[in-house]
Amino acid sequence: MVDIFSVASAQMGEFFAFKKVGDKVQGTYTDFRFGVDGFGNDQVIYILKEEGTGKIWNVAFKKTATIIVDRMKGIRFGQIVGFSYDEDRPNKIAGRHPAKIIRLFADPQYVDTDWLEKRREVEKVYGNVANDTEEEEAVSPMAQSMPEVDETTEDKTKEAIIKLAITKGLVPAASSVSDAILIIESFTGMKLTPEKYTEIIVKLSSFSS
Repeated sequence: MVDIFSVASAQMGEFFAFKKVGDKVQGTYTDFRFGVDGFGNDQVIYILKEEGTGKIWNVAFKKTATIIVDRMKGIRFGQIVGFSYDEDRPNKIAGRHPAKIIRLFADPQYVDTDWLEKRREVEKVYGNVANDTEEEEAVSPMAQSMPEVDETTEDKTKEAIIKLAITKGLVPAASSVSDAILIIESFTGMKLTPEKYTEIIVKLSSFSS
């Protein structure tokens, strides 16, 4: 059995703290959710996947940080996004700590094509993801597309993978399930197990007979 703790990132991730001027974080924008900070302030939490390490970062802003929140409504999943703590400014309210100036960096020409391709392949199995929404009440679109896997879901996913292999011409249509699995595992070099489903789907999609 796979040790999921060693092969996958924690889905909740870790909160990034802007402690000093110059601190910055960047990654693929993969999701967002809403929360409340330790002082009871409503937050928008943006989820970034760090390139190379795959580390998941949560970058939280108060909903009142309208410059960031409004700009992020125009950013789409898969774009490379960065946040930089650039300066401190005197607080408009006397006696308060200086205001942290954190700037958003993003350009639509810079996207994580590998992440987008994998997401498209996963959606072929799990169904289409809801369109990105600007409604604050919405459930995170990515969360909708990735349900918790139970035995029924695993069976349906395995069936969908076999159908994909048949459609691609890798597996003969008259093959038994066991034969189909053997062919798929031989071609991909991976066991047809839940933790490998996404990688197998991506590899099958590249097959041409």
